[in-house]
Amino acid sequence: MPTAPARWALSSIVFCSLTLLCAAQNTPGTARSRADSVRRAKEYFINGTTLQLQGGRAAEAILEFQQALRFDTTSACLAAISRCYVELGKLQLAHEYVTQALQRNKSSTDSWELLAEIEVQRGRYDEGLQAYEQILKLNPSRRHLLTLARLYEPRDARRAIEIYESLIESRSEIFVLERLMELYQRLNDNSGLLRTYSRAAELEPTNPRIAISLAFGYVSQGMFDELGVMLSRWTGRDPEMNGAARVWLAALSAISEDSLVAGMYPERVWELVDESFRVHSAAWPVMCLSGALAGSMNDTNRMVRHLNAAVVSPDAIAETYLEAFRLSMLYDLNDRAMRYVHQGQRKFPSDLRLLYAEASVHYEQGNDEAAIAIYRSILEVSPLEGDAWSQMGFLYDRNRRTDSSDACYEKALKIDPRNPFVCNNYAYSLCLRGVDLQRALKLSQTSLEVEPENPAYLDTFAWILFTLKRYDQAETAAKSAIAFGGNATHYEHYGHILEAKGLTDQAVEAWKTSMRLDPKRVHLQNMIDRYR
Repeated sequence: MPTAPARWALSSIVFCSLTLLCAAQNTPGTARSRADSVRRAKEYFINGTTLQLQGGRAAEAILEFQQALRFDTTSACLAAISRCYVELGKLQLAHEYVTQALQRNKSSTDSWELLAEIEVQRGRYDEGLQAYEQILKLNPSRRHLLTLARLYEPRDARRAIEIYESLIESRSEIFVLERLMELYQRLNDNSGLLRTYSRAAELEPTNPRIAISLAFGYVSQGMFDELGVMLSRWTGRDPEMNGAARVWLAALSAISEDSLVAGMYPERVWELVDESFRVHSAAWPVMCLSGALAGSMNDTNRMVRHLNAAVVSPDAIAETYLEAFRLSMLYDLNDRAMRYVHQGQRKFPSDLRLLYAEASVHYEQGNDEAAIAIYRSILEVSPLEGDAWSQMGFLYDRNRRTDSSDACYEKALKIDPRNPFVCNNYAYSLCLRGVDLQRALKLSQTSLEVEPENPAYLDTFAWILFTLKRYDQAETAAKSAIAFGGNATHYEHYGHILEAKGLTDQAVEAWKTSMRLDPKRVHLQNMIDRYR
């Protein structure tokens, strides 16, 4: 069996075919008419093309094209063979044939395009780009220009943009605009990006995805006139939140995330907030977000008006009331928060989150017994609510009912032994009482395994080590607590640790810092006076 490489064999066949064809054409006894040669070449070419189109039959197609070469050595036949070799993954042979094709016809855009494809597949990106640029000297189609722009994208974004922009001048297409958006974004060219989004919005005025991007662009540039015009097209009822409401949410969200814009254009922001109430008062997410924006701009009256609209929306869900509650608590409107919670409970009586919210209001108001009663009602419905057990443990501990507190913490730990909140609070409680310090240490270490940078947990760990008289380790932990948080309690504890190590000057500075952070810690003045 022959062992010569396929490449050599194929070249030999082509060479022999060409030689025989030339001999036939120059030998009077064997000469065929030109018409007959063209006819037979066409038959073989059609057979090869048919096989090529069927897919998976490239090798058979090559044989037919090679037969066609015996009668006609045009560039089209050579390019067809090259295309077959590309399909077979034999890129070197494909390159040889397409090069021959171009030697015969340098004006073939298809051959230049094929050469570019081969070069790119061979990893010779620049050569591929050079080959494709040859098409520009001929008569490039729109498809050719699109392909060239895509080839430019990784290496020369500006050149790609030039080509895409020229295509847009003749005809806008969303695909081209999307490519431009990506390129302008990569170059941080906000004006180009915004211009492209505007074109896309004109092309697809009902596309919310484009409108959302345009909203963010207008806000970032402070273009409130253009933003208002665009939003005026999105005022329809939208219970599914997949169109008009989403566009308004995007605009409000963009303003909420950009405090500079809100600060520079407050009147325009108020116009937008009030307009959102006029056109989308039934869309609770819009009302909650516009209410939050009003609150951030210190207008709680406007905020409450929008939150009231949110909770009476026909599409309101439990999250609506929880968000209204959260915002009210954020601005110390506790009575208003409780009202939203009770409204939500009437509509969603089985949602335990609303009970947790009510308990938190009581906690903020210092009504610990009322909060405990709510947590107990939660546990009657769902005994494995670890958060309810842990919150009750904290409240009992705050009221020095340590037996009840310990029992609640133990219940919570059975549900989740690595709950960092429970581990930390239980550990601190044991430490302050001087009870089972080794267990307190292990619980504290567990909380830090879960949240190693939590300053409160680091402070607990430091205080337990201090109580165990492991002062060097305590100092290290206290420094970490201050690095990640640094509140008055942390500095007070740090001062005690430094005092225990005999570093009284540093201890005094730590206590002074604690008093600056919390002037109510007047007891520290006695500590400071001791070392004056």
